[in-house]
Amino acid sequence: MEKHGVSSKLVCDLCKKSFSQVSNLRLHQKKCGHKEKLFYCEECGKGFRDKSSLKLHQLNKHQEVSEEEEVMCAHCGKTYKHKSSLERHMTKRHPQAQ
Repeated sequence: MEKHGVSSKLVCDLCKKSFSQVSNLRLHQKKCGHKEKLFYCEECGKGFRDKSSLKLHQLNKHQEVSEEEEVMCAHCGKTYKHKSSLERHMTKRHPQAQ
């Protein structure tokens, strides 16, 4: 394959994008998160390099809490089942409070 007259010989194993220089391939792999990921979230498909990172992700992003444990916005009273949802709400709706 030629790109602007330069032969692209280096290919990313994960996304198959080609590069003409090793440094560009390495930068792409770092920037795009193409490090080997062995553990994947069943809820959203996000990949992690170790099991503890996956578990932490699942607790923070996907674990629902009971109604008694719901988190509430101190500014408007809206309730959420996930702490991450409240954090996203705070960033979007009450940025001055952070």
